[in-house]
Amino acid sequence: MGAEMDMQAALLAGRRGRRLLYELVAASQLEQDTEGGGPAPVLGAFHDAAYLVAKERGDAVARFVAVPEGAPVTTADLEPVMPTDAELAALLGQVALPEPSLPTVRRALAASVDAAMYWQPPDGEDTLLGRADIIPALRRLAGALGPSRPVTRWTDACARADQWSITWDDVQGLGGPGPEQPVPSAAECLARWKEQVVRENGRRRRELRRPLRKLGSGPWWSTPPFGTVRSTGRFADGTPVGLWCAEDGMGWRGAQLRRLSVPADAPVYEITGPNSWARLCRQYPLEVTALRRRDWFDTTGRDGRWVIPDFSAVARDYAGVHLSIAGYLATAGEVVPVDEHTASLIAGWDPDATYWLRDETALVGQAQRWVLDDAGPGPDDWVRVRSSA
Repeated sequence: MGAEMDMQAALLAGRRGRRLLYELVAASQLEQDTEGGGPAPVLGAFHDAAYLVAKERGDAVARFVAVPEGAPVTTADLEPVMPTDAELAALLGQVALPEPSLPTVRRALAASVDAAMYWQPPDGEDTLLGRADIIPALRRLAGALGPSRPVTRWTDACARADQWSITWDDVQGLGGPGPEQPVPSAAECLARWKEQVVRENGRRRRELRRPLRKLGSGPWWSTPPFGTVRSTGRFADGTPVGLWCAEDGMGWRGAQLRRLSVPADAPVYEITGPNSWARLCRQYPLEVTALRRRDWFDTTGRDGRWVIPDFSAVARDYAGVHLSIAGYLATAGEVVPVDEHTASLIAGWDPDATYWLRDETALVGQAQRWVLDDAGPGPDDWVRVRSSA
């Protein structure tokens, strides 16, 4: 199964791709400010506009203003100014991106992943970047990044021979996983998950008659259940993708990684964009309307029938399901039509994640220790801790 679209198209198709482009702009302009070029107008304009969009919507947001030390400050200086979409597009059009490097593009990807939210409306920046007058200004940036070396492998299928499993430290960085627990088989895990989804969706079905705003929040993700084996590949410099890109992360600063052995002939379903996700949902539908209605309305504005893939059924035909980085950028958070009356959402997935639905994988080799290094003068970076033995 080939990629549905090239990288340039993927960067423009979804909110996560567009946010990556904006984060590249932000990084280049902040570097210019650091080098003495002064604050970039595009960042101030987007900051004000995003704040006002979110405030008008009723979101709880704060706005920070940088004022030179000793400079007089008036009330007018502190009042945000709402630029038009055309003005924002013009400012984006003036930005000249430097030659993309893997570290810079990777940090922009991580920032886009960090901004993903599926239990509330998209933030002000995501909202602005999806507007019709602004997308054309992003097209030039996507055209520059799409064919560049750092992203050439982002449309690739699952790298079966190079998969890595992550065990995160706890949030305080004081330890890893708890006491050993009996591990159910993949089939048992998936069967219990489906039973729970069907039961909970049925229990909440009566709530479908209630007004949306009177419904409570609930599970918002569309991944296979916790307990299934999950892995990612690596960036071109050997750093596992999963260290950098974790939706709804917990601020982890350390992790243990081990290579995951995967049979070379293990059948893997490839999610490369909205069409392949829709196909998976059509072939293996699992109704979740009552469970997802409120949260997915908040993040998409759509109120209707929702399904996710029944991964217990998918496991009969596929050993794993992989979401390419390009597929993530194009599809995560976007309404994916499944049929005339039904839609789905990729939510809670990480770029390049593969979920393994059968007991055909095994952890091999010694564990590697990785930590988030914040000691240097530059941005934080994930580094491997080499054994002193």
